[in-house]
Amino acid sequence: FTVEVSTNFGFISLVLLNTHTQESTDEIVKQIMKIEGVKRVYETTGEWDVVAYVLCNSPKEFNIIIENIRKLKGVNKSTSLTVLNVL
Repeated sequence: FTVEVSTNFGFISLVLLNTHTQESTDEIVKQIMKIEGVKRVYETTGEWDVVAYVLCNSPKEFNIIIENIRKLKGVNKSTSLTVLNVL
């Protein structure tokens, strides 16, 4: 069977984050989940420690979300991947 996911959001992004090793990743994830527009957060291995799945309506709204994420204690570095097409 096939599952089709429909959203009313026009902007989808994955936000990759590095965190400070002295900060609890669990606490950082909890704080990220409180930010409006963040739908899921994944703790990962490799170059990036955390990946946030963000849904919003516009690049302007996304900018507000990413600024709120970057302000969090323990977030060291970020990069964003904007989804162009969902297959």
